[in-house]
Amino acid sequence: MKPVFVPHEAYQNFVIEQLQKHHSAGILTLVHKDWPVISKLWITDLSEMTTKLQDVYGA
Repeated sequence: MKPVFVPHEAYQNFVIEQLQKHHSAGILTLVHKDWPVISKLWITDLSEMTTKLQDVYGA
C-alpha cells in the first residue's frame, strides 16, 4: 500500500491530540531528557517523505 501524504500541521495536531488524550489521564510521563528529541520531531517536516518513498512501496 502506498503511503498517504500527511501535511506537517496535521501531524502536529495528531501529536497534540494524542498527548492530551494520554497525558491527561496520567498515563504518559515526559522526562527532561526526552525534550530534545520531541523538539526535533516537532519542527522537522517529514511530509514530503511520502513522495520520495512512493517508488519503494508496492501498488
